[in-house]
Amino acid sequence: MDFLPEIFAAQDGDCDITNAFCFAKETVFLVLNAMSEENGLRGSALLKVNLRERDPTYEILHEFDSGSLDYHSEHADLHHILASGGYIHRIENGAMTFHRYAAEAFLPELAGLARGAVAVFGENGLAFRFENGVYTPMPTTTNLRLYGMHFPRPDLGYAVGNYGTFLRGDGTAFTPIDLGIGESLRAVHVKSDGVILVAGTGGTGLVIQGEELLRVEGNTADFFSVTEFQGEEYWGDDDFGVYTRVDNAFVPRFETSYAFNMNTANDLLTINAGYRVYIFDGSDWVHLQVNPDIDRMIERVPLDFVPH
Repeated sequence: MDFLPEIFAAQDGDCDITNAFCFAKETVFLVLNAMSEENGLRGSALLKVNLRERDPTYEILHEFDSGSLDYHSEHADLHHILASGGYIHRIENGAMTFHRYAAEAFLPELAGLARGAVAVFGENGLAFRFENGVYTPMPTTTNLRLYGMHFPRPDLGYAVGNYGTFLRGDGTAFTPIDLGIGESLRAVHVKSDGVILVAGTGGTGLVIQGEELLRVEGNTADFFSVTEFQGEEYWGDDDFGVYTRVDNAFVPRFETSYAFNMNTANDLLTINAGYRVYIFDGSDWVHLQVNPDIDRMIERVPLDFVPH
């Protein structure tokens, strides 16, 4: 471990989780982002956390001396980390390759596109396909900030952003669709039945089914994530945690306080809540906390809410 000990030794040393992915209940992958403002230190590490025992153990798969902006994992042997400055660290079967930024603009978001490919996007409506070490522009016909993207299959996906930006993509380029709203949209998810869920600031929740647009009521906090898990919708905000939907109303479900990212794989839901991560299989929970302490950096803690 090269960078984290010095950061955690600082008086203001702190850490949080950039994102987390779980493909089997005994293991979770997460990127830990550590910083000391006072000493001007940054560091990030990709951890493979073993959950087989009561006290988790971990293996550092990759570590570097800068902050991390986003993290996407396709499966247990392929990881993409977007570092500050826009650099991508690609770790496949334990081997890391390092790739320079796609553009000078601030592009802090990652999303899966197709097998082995991710999208990098953000400011000025810029989006790039990253595959086999090569960045390929994905024209969007907008100059507005993009925040969320979801491709349920390689040739169909959607992106969302500021001032109601909503784009349909085919894996190479995007076409704008006017929803007639002005809110900032932060996340999008296409359900297994083709219904599109869009989440945004101020509790904005939209459900798009064909030509029909339904606005969901009942929340005023900012949404950051939305997904489908075991046939149920989950909407994550920065105040309560996770809501579900009944018709056109939000209903509180998991009081995690935050749900910045939610990822699903192999009948497991992973919720990133800042310095905590929750793993849910539909009935049982695993709750982990990260600490700026080398001796107990990853800690299993009791579930801190009663599911509604």
